[in-house]
Amino acid sequence: MQFKKGSVKHWFDTFKRLKSFEIFTKKEVIDLYNDSVNHIDAFNSQKIKSEKYSDKKGLDGMNRDYWIVQFKGEDDLNNGVVDKFYLTNNGVGGERSLSLEKKDGHIKQSGFAVSLNADIIQYQDNRYSDNQKFVYLEIPCDFFNRYTTTNQLEEEPYVDYLTEERNIDNKNLEILKQFIEEVESSPVGWKPSNFIPIVNKYDKRYPSLLKHETRQNDIYFKWRQNFSIISYISIKEFGLAFPIWTQNNNNIFYDGIHRVVGTFLSKKDVPVFIRVDDTLDGVFSATTPKIFNGKFCNLKIDLSNKEIKYFIDNKEVGYSK
Repeated sequence: MQFKKGSVKHWFDTFKRLKSFEIFTKKEVIDLYNDSVNHIDAFNSQKIKSEKYSDKKGLDGMNRDYWIVQFKGEDDLNNGVVDKFYLTNNGVGGERSLSLEKKDGHIKQSGFAVSLNADIIQYQDNRYSDNQKFVYLEIPCDFFNRYTTTNQLEEEPYVDYLTEERNIDNKNLEILKQFIEEVESSPVGWKPSNFIPIVNKYDKRYPSLLKHETRQNDIYFKWRQNFSIISYISIKEFGLAFPIWTQNNNNIFYDGIHRVVGTFLSKKDVPVFIRVDDTLDGVFSATTPKIFNGKFCNLKIDLSNKEIKYFIDNKEVGYSK
């Protein structure tokens, strides 16, 4: 079957002119990302503001720039007074712990905040030459919504809170879809006073917890682990600031899985840059994590014919153009 091609929602005009299967050099991709960074730096209004930070991460000790973007959601702005709510980085749910009532350690907030990171700009070292090539692709949300069962990677160091068994494909996507549908079918949608009680209801309905193998205070509700509600709201309203970027042409979606999931759950196709090596026949493969009922998906990417075939458990499930 051919997966239906939908639309991609980019935050900025920079990427809107790109076409699937276009080839770019590393330098050209970095120029595109830098143009979007200029847009982020310019945010300064009542609705949206940004602030740049720098932090040393990784074994190389290089500075990694990122931006905290504060914004007010449309559902909040369009339905009475903007809500005040509370959040904390502590307790069950980590950064996704939200409350309408003040609790110990909670910070009062109006509006939302997301962190943006321009992936490829962080790797302007000698890892790739300026002539290294990348292909831009748009993966249909139709494919993801048909076959994805979880947003949690097998490689992540989380175990069941009670049994301490490894967390492998807990099939939480259906619950997330139900949650999103319930919020978005309600009159005021993603207004905090509306969606936070719905979160609490789902937490009670699905109380299973996950914990980090070594960080004992790192605990999440299983149904929404790896899903940032605020990140989803920003993707739904604005789109992605940057396409997903992968360092390895043999693996795809191991980085940025929360952005991938937020994008296809908002019913938009997923834009991605994949590094390509010169091949004689213009065909190469990329493998996803085990997010399809515990199985990998192998994408056979045909640059000459501008076609992607999708194989789950070595069985072709469809193609896209």
